Amino acid sequence: MEEYAREPCPWRIVDDCGGAFTMGVIGGGVFQAIKGFRNAPVRRGFNMLLRLISNSCTQVIHPPQPPKVLGLQV
Repeated sequence: MEEYAREPCPWRIVDDCGGAFTMGVIGGGVFQAIKGFRNAPVRRGFNMLLRLISNSCTQVIHPPQPPKVLGLQV
């Protein structure tokens, strides 16, 4: 039988999730930077770029929560 040089299953899953999260944060940051630079008014591209990146970071750290209905908590 073949020997595997990989880590056991639970740690491998955690490792893959961390890599996917990092790739999403970096990719999302690049996307928001390009979007902000292209849509900014003349001579304000860099300021808009930084503002859009910082605004999107809060969405990654604190995703939106569903509204409370009739005082019920989820």
